[in-house]
Amino acid sequence: MKRSPIQTFRGLAIAVAALGLSAACGSGSGNSADGGFGGSGTGGGTTQGCLERCFAAGGDSTACNLACSTSAGGTGGGVGTGGAGVGGAGTGGVVGTGGPATGGAGGGPQTPQFACHNDPPPGAPLPPPARGYSGGACPAIMPGRNTIMSGGAAREFVLVLPTDYDGSSPLPGTFIWHWLAGNANDLASPMQEAANNWNFIGIVPEKKGDVQFTWPATALDSEPRFQEELTFFDDMYACVTAQYNLRLGCVGTIGVSAGALWTAQLGWARSEYLSSMIVLSGGTGGGARLWGGAQHRLPAMVLWGGPTDNFIINFEALSLDLEQNLAANGHFVVECIHNCGHGVPPPEPGQGTNAIEGAIDAIVSFALEHPYWLSPGESPWNATGLPTGTPSFCAIGVGNAVPRTGDCTGGFGI
Repeated sequence: MKRSPIQTFRGLAIAVAALGLSAACGSGSGNSADGGFGGSGTGGGTTQGCLERCFAAGGDSTACNLACSTSAGGTGGGVGTGGAGVGGAGTGGVVGTGGPATGGAGGGPQTPQFACHNDPPPGAPLPPPARGYSGGACPAIMPGRNTIMSGGAAREFVLVLPTDYDGSSPLPGTFIWHWLAGNANDLASPMQEAANNWNFIGIVPEKKGDVQFTWPATALDSEPRFQEELTFFDDMYACVTAQYNLRLGCVGTIGVSAGALWTAQLGWARSEYLSSMIVLSGGTGGGARLWGGAQHRLPAMVLWGGPTDNFIINFEALSLDLEQNLAANGHFVVECIHNCGHGVPPPEPGQGTNAIEGAIDAIVSFALEHPYWLSPGESPWNATGLPTGTPSFCAIGVGNAVPRTGDCTGGFGI
């Protein structure tokens, strides 16, 4: 059975309840204007009031965003003995998770809420304005495949929206860059399901097709071609943010293989716009371009297939090089080593039967829990540990992952 987003979030939220914020949660009644941070609430609404009370009680941005992330909604909340899930009813429940219902149905949203689904704390750092579209006025950007002029060439990308998107609330977003023999269509379908499950906007660029490794991230690629691809990112970012309600400060980048080589470059070259980066069999050095130093120390997940992760180049060496650069500059890092070579490992128990869909679900949760406004090296997972559902071969910190063992049947190469 496919793992639901709330299963992955459950362990994270239980840990939040133990962060020492019980004094701020209190036992008083909430009201319909400011949500249910604490006690037996009678209303729901936005999380802003919850955040303000949490900050006033001494909570930091990580803990407060986590503690408040599921408070908006119907009757219930607070630390107690029951309550139904998100926005539940009855006599409460552990913050953000609830439990077996002891009362009526809750009135709030049932989609799990993460830090990137909430407004940033007052005064939080945010990205600068977009650089603007290099072609002048942006063309109309529609769900599905789009073509824009960028760098003097017609470039394509797929825009993925949740099926119930109405633009009324800002949503987080992520770019995802495909592998060497792939294309944007390979990722569009699993991204659509993930966008529906996790409530975010996906942007899936298509290769231009003029460089050996799909994206200009190797030592073979010229500086002008590298800058051209950065402009393509700038143009997509400018036009999507101009026409859709994208939450600035919650836009990450994900790359797979050749796309991960590019994500490692984009992660430093456009760090001022990115909230996180996820590098799946990529890296820096050793034939790839070197790490250039990030202006914004964004959190990173670095995953590879162990010592046999080879395809023309050794991706283990490149991943280790990237990790050392990230650690030396104070980035928060989650390390994952699946030991299935250059490919996607089979799903872990509870992740269904589709390897790529299970992988996307696991990594999107990382992106949604690491907004731009976190301090360098900060992560909610520093306090809570990795959430339930994270692959067992992942760990916080460089050199800490325990590599996966066992059969790799059910995965696939990239």
